[in-house]
Amino acid sequence: MDIIDIVLARALTPQGQISTYAAQAQKAVRDANAALDAIESITSETDGVRGVIDELQFSITGTNTDELIARTAKVDFPSGKKTVFDSFIKYYRGLGDNEDGAMTQKAITDAIRAVETSAAAAITISDEINGIDILGRNEDGNIALTGIKTESLVKLLAINGLYDDGEINAYYINYDSDIIEHRGISNEFPAYIGGRRRCNVSNDGTITAFAGIDSTYTEDGSNGNVMVYVPKFYYLRIPITIGANNALIEEYVYLSDKQKPGFQLFPAFYDNNTDEIDYILYSAFEGGLYDASAGQGSEDGTATIDFNADKLVSYSNLKPISNITIDQAKQLAQNNNSSTITGEWGISNIYTESANQIIMALYCGSFNMQLFHIGISQVLNSTNKNCAVQTGNTQWNQAEGQNSSVAIIDGKRIETGKMSVNFYGIENPYGNIWKFIDKIVYYNKNLWLNFQKINNQVFIGTRLAYTLPSSSGWAQYFGYDADNNFLFIPVSSSGTSNNIIGDYYWAPSANDSTNTYILVLGGPWNHDYNNGLFYYGFDNLSTATSTKFGARIIFTPIKNASNYNSNINKWKNVPVYEYSEFNLSSVQ
Repeated sequence: MDIIDIVLARALTPQGQISTYAAQAQKAVRDANAALDAIESITSETDGVRGVIDELQFSITGTNTDELIARTAKVDFPSGKKTVFDSFIKYYRGLGDNEDGAMTQKAITDAIRAVETSAAAAITISDEINGIDILGRNEDGNIALTGIKTESLVKLLAINGLYDDGEINAYYINYDSDIIEHRGISNEFPAYIGGRRRCNVSNDGTITAFAGIDSTYTEDGSNGNVMVYVPKFYYLRIPITIGANNALIEEYVYLSDKQKPGFQLFPAFYDNNTDEIDYILYSAFEGGLYDASAGQGSEDGTATIDFNADKLVSYSNLKPISNITIDQAKQLAQNNNSSTITGEWGISNIYTESANQIIMALYCGSFNMQLFHIGISQVLNSTNKNCAVQTGNTQWNQAEGQNSSVAIIDGKRIETGKMSVNFYGIENPYGNIWKFIDKIVYYNKNLWLNFQKINNQVFIGTRLAYTLPSSSGWAQYFGYDADNNFLFIPVSSSGTSNNIIGDYYWAPSANDSTNTYILVLGGPWNHDYNNGLFYYGFDNLSTATSTKFGARIIFTPIKNASNYNSNINKWKNVPVYEYSEFNLSSVQ
């Protein structure tokens, strides 16, 4: 193994400076910026590194001679504490003992060892990592803290496509050039995709059976709601070029099953106590009505709704519910909650939908999912009738259903030849019927997360750093908010159906500063190529109802509830599954 000659530390004592030795090439990263989480202060030398994985080599911008190497390593702290530090242990190689002062590896190593004692004494081991300096040469030639933060190195590696240790999927996106490039591939198929699996879930959130594993698994509701186990994942999003209204022009996105330096847990994976959780349960099917008085689901969706007793459920062979408000949908979903508090049932929200969006789009290499499967679209409409296909048209392990009858028009015509889409257990993630999306609204010309009104006067919520386009049209760019960088919300509607996003956007009333507008997503049966994962409808008031508006249910567990760990352990016995239908080569 080559010699490591960079030390990451919070501070060095003055006696640690040795003027005759220097690490080089740090100035080139001074202007880089990035987010960094879960890295601890580090000091190490050769003897402090274990488990070195793949090395990454690149030339720093503005330097023609210096090469840096990034490794993944297990670091032993002076306190005896250990941690995994990925892709940041750096060292030079190929430096000669030249007249111009370039240092040999031995000289650099000797310098590191000389300052080790004083450096170690000054280090505080803690979980607070922001502001860690990289050790290098200062202007007078002494080894000292450079003022360069580890955040800079995160971005430098990322924008060079070199942040890759075999456990990361890396993507470069240019919205002007219509480019999504997969620039780093994990050695194993990621569990955040292949670990998704349909399962039966009781009202208290207990997983009772997994599809393809347990013989008791069923989709008719007799063994509970049919949900999809969605494992947690981590992400890193680095904007490169940002335009007007915080529009993302160019960016890098990184995904991993594991916590990596600079990565964040995707925000869908926090419970109502803000504790990190390992999974959420997302409905396999669009929400249908469970008629409590009849003791069964409503196959045609025409039953009179009792909002105190009936439930929004995920069963097969039900007509997706419609003609209810978003608040009524939330009430029906919450009616699934049991007396034992182990989590909460609700309708899908902007956090869970964003998790699906980022996984599906990047895995498939396109935001325009209709390039792969058009889904339940282009079906003839019948005024004031719910023409959506019944649920349960796909198996858990197939990307699409079979050609089938999906809509009865005026009781006479049967529309055939349409297929429901299934992405790793989730049927009709777009098309068939609009879905209400919770926890995001447009109010007073601003976009808000977790918005609440109190006595119709005072409101609370998080206002995003960008605004919605004032007119409807094809989405062109997504907005970027550094504090809420998980979202893919359109901020420009000047695109075309053929650009990188390829989905439409409906705008709220531009001059309305009084009413609250909600989000519906995905599109209904009769819309055409507008439909998709990123087909946003912000043009409806919070009281809106329609035959084309439905909802999906989710279950968010409480960390360490009585059934929380047992659910995780059951899932660990489920093999990661991969199918190949979602790829461009399959497009006809």
